[in-house]
Amino acid sequence: MVKRNSSIHTFSNMDFHNRIKIIIQYTIVTFVYLFAIFILLWMIFGNSPTFEQGILILALSLIFGLEIKTAITNTNLKNQNKSFSYLAKDFKEHRKEFQNFKQETKQEFQEIKLILKH
Repeated sequence: MVKRNSSIHTFSNMDFHNRIKIIIQYTIVTFVYLFAIFILLWMIFGNSPTFEQGILILALSLIFGLEIKTAITNTNLKNQNKSFSYLAKDFKEHRKEFQNFKQETKQEFQEIKLILKH
């Protein structure tokens, strides 16, 4: 039987590669949002790029942020799929154990019946 933590989908249960990947993705998303806010403030206080350029930068940052969040969600779904495969293996193992227990109990019951008849 495989022993696992009860909290399957936490950040600490991910392997090192996935943790680093998510940290880098969050860092990039944060940087892009800060850059978009910087451009927006620059537009408000003057001497800035045109309105269309500001909207374009904001739209690109939002699209890039959504792409990164989608990648993070995909990573989490992969981890959930692994967890479900472990759950299926455990279920099959417990089912076999139950079948064995059922057979042993049936044999013991038959032996008790034979003893009581004599």
